[in-house]
Amino acid sequence: MRYISFIFIVLGISRVGQCRSELDELDYPQCARVPETTSDPDASARLSRKLADNLIHFAQKHSFPVPTFSSSANSALPSGVFIATNFPATVDLAEFLENNATSALNITHLLLSDSSAEDLIKNRGFVDVEKFQKPGEVIWRRNDDDVTDEEEDARSFNRKLLRRYRPLAKDHLIVVNRILKRVAPTLEVFSYLVYTPDEWREVNEDVDYYDDYSFSLRMAHKKDDVEDGLFTLEFPRLRELTLRNKKPWSDFSHRHSWVIEEGADPDSGYTVPHFPSLTHLHASYSLYPIRPPSLAFLKRSFLSLSHVRLTGTSQPLELQEKREPYRGWTLEMWNRVKTRWSPPPPQPNPIPSNLTFIFNPYYDASINDDDEDDLGCGTNRVRYGLWLERLGKLASKFPSSFQLIWPNKEDYQKYGEKQGLFPPDRALRDFEERLVHTDDDMEKGEWRVPQERPWESPDGWQWP
Repeated sequence: MRYISFIFIVLGISRVGQCRSELDELDYPQCARVPETTSDPDASARLSRKLADNLIHFAQKHSFPVPTFSSSANSALPSGVFIATNFPATVDLAEFLENNATSALNITHLLLSDSSAEDLIKNRGFVDVEKFQKPGEVIWRRNDDDVTDEEEDARSFNRKLLRRYRPLAKDHLIVVNRILKRVAPTLEVFSYLVYTPDEWREVNEDVDYYDDYSFSLRMAHKKDDVEDGLFTLEFPRLRELTLRNKKPWSDFSHRHSWVIEEGADPDSGYTVPHFPSLTHLHASYSLYPIRPPSLAFLKRSFLSLSHVRLTGTSQPLELQEKREPYRGWTLEMWNRVKTRWSPPPPQPNPIPSNLTFIFNPYYDASINDDDEDDLGCGTNRVRYGLWLERLGKLASKFPSSFQLIWPNKEDYQKYGEKQGLFPPDRALRDFEERLVHTDDDMEKGEWRVPQERPWESPDGWQWP
């Protein structure tokens, strides 16, 4: 049976290669303008294929690679492991799974990403047009006479490439949902990573009505189909979930509010999918510091949960500082005297029992942009330092249940402030290190806690 499964995998991947080779020699930027809707799954799949082929054809024409997905049939990956790290590779994988639906495929580990490390380093093939500008030149004062033919060609190339990326970004969630429907029953480890700009995936009804999508397909994109799949499908064996710029919870009642009314349940608006076997949850978010639900809520919702890591989000409810209302100078001084002579009881562990929590805060580069002579308590640097110092004390106080990890300086220098938070090469390394499941998972991948504790030294957390 194992040899038969291997033959099916090889034949399926060869069919994907055949699809990629059957490209028309003519450029067809309008290929997606077809009267197809998501009410017909085959029509939606054909549209995704056309969008992917359009980018592949353009990439081949201009000599930059767009690799397909990886598996045991074309790489050293173990059986049951699949990795796709660009838009066309995800379409290839969806077609492969649908063409081999009747075979004995047992997919246990899956990583889907819209970008690879090379994509981010090389800016997805876009030409840097700033190199054509003169030092100190103000761009809005330039006229057509100042633009060289080489710069105009580069800008034209970028516009053509963007016209191929944006429809794929909007279509990506639907393709991912096609994959999830095929792998949900057997999936044990799933990583889904988003690095493309948020505006690429936004759908405007007024503007996009005449874009590359039929009305029904565009309306489908108004819902997050990846979250839809996670919430509506059954994942009985999923034990590890890693998401970047996707939330494993729904929080519609808190989307536009950071203030919780007094007496209100802070977790009242959150809902989560049903993952009966989930033990490790890693949620990374770089778009803005979203407010997660409380750790107690996550622990109650995922009965098998033992490890939670939040990267780039705001702190959960358990770590938020409890602020007492100001009662006037006299009462404040009296309260401090009472506290000095009669200290309060030791702070209890804020982390729920039988749960290990790792917090990786975001790094805002603007904290190092403050005026060095401005030592007021309201500066970004001071506020951020006090916040980090307080979290560091909690981590030192409860080391068995709470770990604080400082953002990786090399990642930020290599990829920038937004993309440096859990970049593709780190996410791929984390996925590959954890392919073999053992009892000592805290020593693998992103669950390994560094020994450095920069918050314990004066200004040790600041980067030069």
